[in-house]
Amino acid sequence: DVVSVGGSNDSVFAGAQAESTATVNMLYGSQTFVDEGSSGGTYSDTVIGFDEATGDRIALGSGDTVLASSGLAANGQDYQINLSDGSTILLKGVTQISPDIFPD
Repeated sequence: DVVSVGGSNDSVFAGAQAESTATVNMLYGSQTFVDEGSSGGTYSDTVIGFDEATGDRIALGSGDTVLASSGLAANGQDYQINLSDGSTILLKGVTQISPDIFPD
């Protein structure tokens, strides 16, 4: 699936389908990517246009945690977030993140 989101303060829900992939384009504004990976399977989502400085955030699903193995991918051009259930979220064009992107 490919989803494009523009506007301010939108939430994008993804990862709900086991063994699936989604590409989400966060065009502008303060967006929240919501990990809905509670289906029991793993998924691999790609987020394009993620910008922590403009207020973009990632809300993890119940029980998911970010693993220490998360880090740079694609020769240092992207950031891959590895989750405890085996799922991944790839942030295209992002080279570092802070814990602040994961709201409580």
